[in-house]
Amino acid sequence: MRRECSRQIIKFLFRVCSHDMKFQLIQPFNPLAVTKQGWATKQGAFVKNWKRRWFELNNSTLCYYVAPQGKKKGEVNILECEISLHDGTYDGYSHVFQVTHLKRTFFISADSGIDKISWVETLKTCKYVAQQKV
Repeated sequence: MRRECSRQIIKFLFRVCSHDMKFQLIQPFNPLAVTKQGWATKQGAFVKNWKRRWFELNNSTLCYYVAPQGKKKGEVNILECEISLHDGTYDGYSHVFQVTHLKRTFFISADSGIDKISWVETLKTCKYVAQQKV
């Protein structure tokens, strides 16, 4: 049952991500080494302003940068996080999802509803797969 559910998620993600123009899978979908990258807007930790950042997900680490191949601004281990969708708008932004860590909650706004679902499902799949390896 669990394995079948995992297969269905992988098929869904491949279908969504392979047709997505702004967010893309970097390599053929491999559930043991999922990689995803793309632009999104994130709320700052202290000032609470919103900035456009380049995000990269490699296995269980979500990193964000000023630009592709630019300066790394931060990272979070998704094994230590809860990932959830945010309904409606948040602080004037649509398509928001949350990555909640013990020390901080990241509010991230994708460019579209499809992008939001794609990011959340990919993050959850990476977390699930990484937990299975432990």
